[in-house]
Amino acid sequence: MARPPSQAPATLADLPAGTLARIVGTTGASDLQVRLWEMGLTPGTAVRVLKRAPLGDPLELVVRGYHLSLRAKEARGVAVAPLGEPEEAA
Repeated sequence: MARPPSQAPATLADLPAGTLARIVGTTGASDLQVRLWEMGLTPGTAVRVLKRAPLGDPLELVVRGYHLSLRAKEARGVAVAPLGEPEEAA
């Protein structure tokens, strides 16, 4: 089911390419949460969705100055607050 346009995306998996967001938390199995934290996806961290693979999975992110690929299933466990409108790809 599609989200209404006025409702902001809630997870990394919902964000379009080019969007900058701040991580507000993680959910899921504790071992997955620990792995996400180890990769730098901690609350308060800024993250940008650079692009998605042709079928939408995985996502390429920039977090803490490095590029990270994350499966959409894992990205759904990262709650975010968008920080603006998506930027156009260069």
